[in-house]
Amino acid sequence: MKPIEFHLDKSNQKDDFKTKYLQFRVGRIKHQLWLNNRKSKKKCLYESDKAVLDQCQDGTTGIFNSAGYYIKDLFPEHKIDVIESNPVVKDFYPNCLHLTREQLIDLGPIYDNFIVTNARSDHWVTMQGLSDYFAIYCKVMKDGCRFFYSFRDTQMLGFNRLKVDMEKFFLSWAEGLKESHGLDLVRHDINFKKKIQLADGEYDLTENPDTTNGNIKFVFVKR
Repeated sequence: MKPIEFHLDKSNQKDDFKTKYLQFRVGRIKHQLWLNNRKSKKKCLYESDKAVLDQCQDGTTGIFNSAGYYIKDLFPEHKIDVIESNPVVKDFYPNCLHLTREQLIDLGPIYDNFIVTNARSDHWVTMQGLSDYFAIYCKVMKDGCRFFYSFRDTQMLGFNRLKVDMEKFFLSWAEGLKESHGLDLVRHDINFKKKIQLADGEYDLTENPDTTNGNIKFVFVKR
């Protein structure tokens, strides 16, 4: 058995495509949907993604770090830019843009719709950190762009869950983006698991709803 220090030492880690691809695809439900859709005549679109697409306006749509390739393949007639920060995606899906979040700025305001759904690259930050990310996302949006953003509350840092009303906390943050970022909140869906006692006296301890796209969903319009 190798000690933990061995696995933390990056010089001991393989960097071949197979290893990086396996690391990338672990736990990625939408990537599995993409693989299944490629092999099956019956195509599958995640319900929450369909809800987002139904609200998109005509024009060009950018999807950042959200397995947009599985959507693009289902709707080849639409103008969809798949943007991924992990270089391994470019290897197995060449028809995408390999850009880090910071490099998005170089694109300029080109999108009529912009989508980020529970992106792993946005996990484990404070709300201020998320606001900083939003400032970058705004750089690629045209005036009137529809911005769809969703995440899981369990992957946010910097607040005491026992002392705050989390629904008010997240909604207040989203509403404040109008002043700070020029983003008008037009729709929201904040869904927390209800504490309901079961027949045996125990409580349901399963996670909050929609662990794929996140239990907190916002739709903004860029002014």
